[in-house]
Amino acid sequence: GDPDAAQFDRWAGQLQDAMNKDLWSDADGWFLNLYPDGTRRLVRSYHEFELLDSGMLSMSQQRQLIGHLKEGEFLGPYGMYSMSKADLTHWDQEDADFGGGGQYAGEPLRVSESLYRLGQSELAWDILARCTRWAEHFPYIPQSIFADFPGNTQVEMPLEISAGGGVQAIVFGVFGLRPHEDGSLEILPSYHHELGQARMTGYRFRGHTYDVVMGPWDYQVYRDNKLAAKNTYGQAAEFIKP
Repeated sequence: GDPDAAQFDRWAGQLQDAMNKDLWSDADGWFLNLYPDGTRRLVRSYHEFELLDSGMLSMSQQRQLIGHLKEGEFLGPYGMYSMSKADLTHWDQEDADFGGGGQYAGEPLRVSESLYRLGQSELAWDILARCTRWAEHFPYIPQSIFADFPGNTQVEMPLEISAGGGVQAIVFGVFGLRPHEDGSLEILPSYHHELGQARMTGYRFRGHTYDVVMGPWDYQVYRDNKLAAKNTYGQAAEFIKP
């Protein structure tokens, strides 16, 4: 009911049209950077993946962007490179979380969640699993972590509270808890064989608690400690507004 909503929608549409017309490159599968002198240059930064679940990309654009999430470009043994290794002009090892050699700890976790939302569960788990290796080497999560080896830069903040990104990827991605604006709750987990049996308990939503138990073949949902659904993967459990 906001009287300004229509204007905001128009501005958003104008911005989307301008980005697609002036910046999108089909040849590169990427949005180009526009500089004050009018030139356009290709800069492959992982920040562009923030657009994946923005709702402004076509299916083709989504596929092309996701196609860059691979070894030799953005994926390293310990997460993501902030700049694609294929970008020989801009990639460097010094500015880890922005210039190439590593990542801001929250970014790959955020990308993983976006991929779960888009149904790309195998790739989402691949990225999340790389990040779980941090726990073997750090007593807490530093701001910047190199993607090739378990180390962090000594010139930036040693501690970063970015666990929320990981929690979102696990709760809304792996266990598939998806609350909707109409008050309903959809549960659609994404299982991976490396999980074995996985359990999440005590998710509270609109006066009820939900537990999700995943096994190799199916999953169960308990609502207020009572079995409410037992489904195969790909079949969502739906709960209308109480």
